[in-house]
Amino acid sequence: MKEIAEKVFDHLLPPAEELWERGGATMVAYEKEDGSIEDRPFFDLEITNHNYKKPLETEEFVTRRGRHIGRKVLHQIDVNGVDHLVRAYIPDGDREDTDITITSGAAWFTTIGGYAEDRANKLFADNSQAVLQVGSPHSGTQLPGLLEWLRVPETVNEAYQTSLARTAQIEQYLFATVSDLYGLSKHQIAIGDSRDSMTTPGQYLYAPEYGADIVTFDNKARCGITRLDMKDLPQVGTWALTTLVGGIAVSACLAKEGQLHVLSGTTSLNPNFMASTLTGTLRSLVSGEGGTTIGWVPKDAAGIDIIYGHDAMSNVDEVREAWEEHPNVYVKLVRGGTHASLLHPLAHSGRRKRTTDTIQTYKANGGNLTKADLERIYGGHKPTMLPKAA
Repeated sequence: MKEIAEKVFDHLLPPAEELWERGGATMVAYEKEDGSIEDRPFFDLEITNHNYKKPLETEEFVTRRGRHIGRKVLHQIDVNGVDHLVRAYIPDGDREDTDITITSGAAWFTTIGGYAEDRANKLFADNSQAVLQVGSPHSGTQLPGLLEWLRVPETVNEAYQTSLARTAQIEQYLFATVSDLYGLSKHQIAIGDSRDSMTTPGQYLYAPEYGADIVTFDNKARCGITRLDMKDLPQVGTWALTTLVGGIAVSACLAKEGQLHVLSGTTSLNPNFMASTLTGTLRSLVSGEGGTTIGWVPKDAAGIDIIYGHDAMSNVDEVREAWEEHPNVYVKLVRGGTHASLLHPLAHSGRRKRTTDTIQTYKANGGNLTKADLERIYGGHKPTMLPKAA
């Protein structure tokens, strides 16, 4: 009976290599920095809607103080028949060689609306630098019609192709497409929460394929480094419970500060979004790709991974071990936080400060960041409690 259960488990939640195969990956021999050869997955991607260049929405962007700094546009871009929403914040003025584009995907079960849009609004207002967001598959916010429900079986089938690697390549493909459309910089600061932080390492492999480079990354609440095992299933229950409790606490904090409205639109009612999230995305998050793709990140890469002490799906010691060959990557433990703490206003304000500091320093140095700069911005490995969280 146990053997049957394990076979069912492996079929439902397979390892990364099987996800790549399902996604039609071509394994390409890749020379690592130590000279050894490793096969890495590349996927055939194409845009399949002819009208993707026409925005669904266009809005002039004016800061709270009345300063016009640019506009934001929303596009639907279908990749291999699957729809993705892409939002671009386009700054006014001429472009400079040291311009930065802040890039992000979406956390698990979320869209690029709600919390993510509020986050992007503030980063754009802070820095007057381009911001790009790529949504999860089928994450439109309109109420679903009959055809959306009828498409669910097809979505479940297509979700078998989902992996963190494929998602990372799709994101870089769409960042490049929209950057070319609006003449935006391809020097990127990658920010990520939850699922989004899990695709960041893979983006280092695919960014050069589209003419981009990642200057730094800023991640919060990544999920597991290793593949989920049957014996780890109770952890999932613990994670769900602590996330629920943490979510209630964070919501109360947002309500107290009059910011609860920013959560509106954070998730989608589209049944295909739910189907894709609960099947394809879930499989990729527990496949062990999170650790594999860290091995694709160049040793001189710079950034921060923030881990929350009561997040049962992320072990800070495992994360630190995974990054140990990357001296410019800082792993920070926030002792009192849960997975939902990524929504906390202090977590967001800390990232805003780091992002602004990174951009200003990068520009002042003519497109360069020193070790001293990174140490000052990211602050090393000292654990903190949530009230002091970055």
